[in-house]
Order: sequence, then structure tokens, then C-alpha cells
Amino acid sequence: MNSQRKIYKILLVEDELMMQKFLQTFIHWEQLGYEICATASNGKQALELIPDHSPDIILTDIQMPVMDGLELAHTVHKLYPQIKVILISAYSDFSYARKGIEAGIDNYILKSDEEFSIANYFARLYRMLSQPNTASVSPQPAAVPQTHSRIVDECLSYIEQNYFSDITLKDLSEYTHTHTNHICRLFSQELGSSFNDVLTIKRLESAKILLKNTNMKIYEIAELVGYHKPAYFSELFKKYCNKTPNEYRNDI
Repeated sequence: MNSQRKIYKILLVEDELMMQKFLQTFIHWEQLGYEICATASNGKQALELIPDHSPDIILTDIQMPVMDGLELAHTVHKLYPQIKVILISAYSDFSYARKGIEAGIDNYILKSDEEFSIANYFARLYRMLSQPNTASVSPQPAAVPQTHSRIVDECLSYIEQNYFSDITLKDLSEYTHTHTNHICRLFSQELGSSFNDVLTIKRLESAKILLKNTNMKIYEIAELVGYHKPAYFSELFKKYCNKTPNEYRNDI
């Protein structure tokens, strides 16, 4: 990474440990130009951390004990108007987003959003923050606007439909009639990730669902999501999720 590149600091506020770990692990913040400077489990803790960490952005859940995300957003808007507040919630009802907008939030993300949708929003936000006098993104659900190029959309659709197969970058190239180098460049610019990372994340997210909701053997799940070698699957799972498949299953 260019040492001169501006790094924006994010204070992550989330009371669900799994979601907190997911946001820390599966989004490649450094590639996108961010760092998680601190984490908190409720709004009160977050307010206490702001003076020491001086975050540029607060990414916060809505439903939390002690002080929820809306109250936090309202307080931050009054005390620290320079800090951008982005809500993340499991609730798709736009009334929550509207309340957040009234409290001064800058955007609204759903927990159901795919990793690359969230990454894409933050890539777009980074470009906005880096342009003087245009550093704002209209308050709206991040799941709604899609700024991927047509080629990236087609690639993501192909991955969604074929992730369990032995797909390669060459397959995407043939499917979109685009050179592999151009696809790699688009993935880096628009998603902040490589093709392999996007494919791996999709496979592991599917594996997590199977681990949570079935009694299938680990090797069966590995095969089902596209990995023929269970040991390699477990190695990847540990790398991306910070725990083995069995540990993840036992923690549920």
C-alpha cells in the first residue's frame, strides 16, 4: 500500500461478538483504506472511546444494551459533527433508516448485505472522503445503490451461481468476454478484494450456514461448497474465521 495514502479510522460498535468478528475479519479494511481503531459493545462505551481514538467513522449496530445506535448517532451528531455515523442492523424496515437519518447518520447497512456489497460501499465512501468538498454519501440503505460496473456485477452473479464448482478467473474471463487482468483490476478497485478472496468468502459463508443448520460432516460440507480437500478447507476456515469449523459449530 502507498505509504502516503490516507487511512480513515473506524470505531466499530456491535454487541454481537460473531457479527463484530465478521466485520473485523471478512472486510479487508486495510485494502480499502481504513483501520478498525477500537471496538465497543454499546453506545456508552463508544462515546468513552472517541476522545482517545479520534475515529473518522463510527459503524454501529442499532439494537444494543445501555445505549442503542440511534441514541449514539444523535449524541455524536451533536458533540462530534465531523464524525460520520453508519448504522448496521438486521432490520430491513426503512423506518429504522429514516430514524437514523433524523439522528444524523450518513448511511444504513443491513447485516444481510454480502461482504462485497459492504466493501463496495466503503470503497465508494473512501473516494468521497478523499475528495475535498465532496466528502458525503447520501443517506440511504447501502444495499440499494449498486455502483459495481456491469463486468463486476456479472462476475459476482457467476460466482453466486457457481461457487461450489471448480471455477477460475479464466471462467470469469470467458463468461464476461473480459481479459483476466482487467477483471483483477476491477475487483481491486471496486471491491477491495481479489477474485480468490471473493470466492473464498462466498464458500465459507455458505459453509457457516451448513455448520449452523445441519449435522453434516466437515468433509461433506467442504465438498459441497467447492473444496475437495477437507484439510485445506479447514485451514482456510481457520484463516478467515479465526477458528476451526468444529470450533465454529460448537460456539453456536
